[in-house]
Amino acid sequence: MRRFLSFLVLGAWLAFTAAPALAQGPAEFSGMARFGPHRLLVVSDAKADSSEARLGILSLAGKTPRMLPVEVEDWGDGRASDLEACCPVPGTDDEFLLAESGWWKGHGGRLFRMKLTHHPDRGWTGQVLSVCRPLPMPAGGSTPSALQIEGIGAIRDPQGRLFVVLGLRGGPEGPGSLVWGHLDQEVFTLAGQRDFSTHSEISDSRSCADLQLLEEGGSFRVLTVAATDPDDRGPFRSAVLEVGRFTPRANGFDFQKTANRVLWRLEGLKVEALAPTPEVLEGSQFCVGTDDESYGGIFRPLPALP
Repeated sequence: MRRFLSFLVLGAWLAFTAAPALAQGPAEFSGMARFGPHRLLVVSDAKADSSEARLGILSLAGKTPRMLPVEVEDWGDGRASDLEACCPVPGTDDEFLLAESGWWKGHGGRLFRMKLTHHPDRGWTGQVLSVCRPLPMPAGGSTPSALQIEGIGAIRDPQGRLFVVLGLRGGPEGPGSLVWGHLDQEVFTLAGQRDFSTHSEISDSRSCADLQLLEEGGSFRVLTVAATDPDDRGPFRSAVLEVGRFTPRANGFDFQKTANRVLWRLEGLKVEALAPTPEVLEGSQFCVGTDDESYGGIFRPLPALP
């Protein structure tokens, strides 16, 4: 336990001292996805009226991490607002799904499919291939905070169709939720929903600040991030937990809820991004990014589980 606490203290100090290395692109992490052997796609929760970057490429190819901006010329009906999650499109190596948190005054609520390209003279660019609104606009035109999307994962079902899982935030007042279905271009067909809570492990937490689907023996383990957000100045607490599993069936997948299993605890940090670690960082299976509000954001690879 003493070694574990020492690791957290050292990690917090490194987070503070290393922050200037990530000066370009988003300054915090709302979601991220592995992109090849030494890169991650990062999304930011910049709002509609903000000129801040929405996307970045975190490059780990050199000794010092670099955040590179991604230019998106056309978002469709307005640039993205409050992006909170992203994931790779399975079967591709350059396409991703990006999710806004929800509707706001009748706008937003979008899920973007985007293709990333690197140009020698322009750097990284993103092309929106399709736009979907997976959840209907709620009464009043704005999504309540507990029902906002914070995580996304995508896999292929036994028929090869794109199966998408959305993680809804929850909060101190109630559980989070998993929503799943099939995505075909601009149409999301709802197949199921299940509530879950992380309050026993992290009191007053959002039950889903991000999620990952981890393949194992033909089924997919569901990992979620629990996080607290008492104030912009903290203090924060986070944990990565396993909460269930999707198993294939004839027309898609079945979800089985399991007892919550804490995999990592991260005290003092508000983790909002979880992704498989790029190959260049040996000895780590998953990595996290934070949005620590008044303190900015950090990226760290997690030590491998025993």
